Amino acid sequence: WNHGLNQVFIRKSDLYQDPVRHTSFRGSQAHVYSNMALLEQLDEVDNTEPWYFDSGCSRHMTGVKEKLLDVKKMKGGKVTFGCGTKGMIQGKGRTSEEQPQLMNVYLVQGLKSNLISVSQLYDE
Repeated sequence: WNHGLNQVFIRKSDLYQDPVRHTSFRGSQAHVYSNMALLEQLDEVDNTEPWYFDSGCSRHMTGVKEKLLDVKKMKGGKVTFGCGTKGMIQGKGRTSEEQPQLMNVYLVQGLKSNLISVSQLYDE
């Protein structure tokens, strides 16, 4: 159950609100209906995020395109994360100069960490 610590669950009925009456318009009234929920908040890109060695990872991978140079788009392919969800492989490149020097690094949509594959290091 630890995989759900970063998830927020909202009952569907909690998303519906009563109409809000705004009287900021002179001479008229408006009713605004709002059914909104924040599902995800993206932080600014942090190029200083560390790289982690991962013995269960088959390939080097990151979720931040700015960490890679010479990215070549890839058609198809998915990566299964430890919690069972999947991320699409968007491309492959090499790390930029300020990162550890790695080749054939996958750019994976939704990946939150930068992973160095121990098996890929051994194979290279």
